[in-house]
Amino acid sequence: MPGFSLTLLLLPRPGEACPVSLSDLLTLLDDKPNVPGWKWSSALPAPAPTSASSVPVPTPSTQSTSTSPKIPAPNPTGFTASIRRAAASLITHEASITSLDNIVGDGDAGLTHKSGAQHVLKALDNGDISGEDVIGSVAAVAQAVGDGMDGTSGALYSIWFSGLVQALRDVVEQEQVKEVTLPVWTKALRIALNKLYTYTRARPPSRTLVDPLAAFVQTLEDGEGLESAVGKAGVAAEATKDLEAKAGRAAYVEREKVKGISDPGAVAVRYILEAFVGK
Repeated sequence: MPGFSLTLLLLPRPGEACPVSLSDLLTLLDDKPNVPGWKWSSALPAPAPTSASSVPVPTPSTQSTSTSPKIPAPNPTGFTASIRRAAASLITHEASITSLDNIVGDGDAGLTHKSGAQHVLKALDNGDISGEDVIGSVAAVAQAVGDGMDGTSGALYSIWFSGLVQALRDVVEQEQVKEVTLPVWTKALRIALNKLYTYTRARPPSRTLVDPLAAFVQTLEDGEGLESAVGKAGVAAEATKDLEAKAGRAAYVEREKVKGISDPGAVAVRYILEAFVGK
């Protein structure tokens, strides 16, 4: 799929014993490749080596710190319990998510979601997630997901939760709210979804995790309530089995092979939302 990759190489420092010199390494990196899978090279001259001593290293005094206010959930205990249920649900349903991904993907979706859930549970146990600090808790979830989930799903979840953190901060600051209620969540969720859209071409209906996520947010915006929003998300996840894949791994699989098989990412979102509200 479209994308890019960044590779970091630790170059030898001046005077450091190394079987290949710094200038030779840089020359080889810019050498024209002649292999079947990679014919292109930049053909640019190698840049002058930068001395390690000239690279500034950030110190605690120069690094940015979070100034988010601690805003509680209406029911702090219920908030953390909901997050715990959602994480536990992904672990419980790992096998079913994997079985779907064995058909339409590369078979790692269940374990990827399970790993992310385990990191979230660890953050809960460490006290990083608290109903007394909703924004800090969502930030902790974003960090746990970033640390624990690999692949495209991990990247999308990380973007989603990071966007949600910033959205909550903005809404709280603009409206001077003292409690993160459903209307606050609804506004922040829409902002986060729009942020996610800038990183993926998936739009509903697309047979991806975006389908139930978008249905959930839209239903909240329509004022139908949380239970209804979760129900509509479940319907959207189920409907992916009859959709043509427009994005994601299933887009590279023969249509007949995935017909009638729900998208594992969409199903995972359904499990998360249903467990969060206790269904």
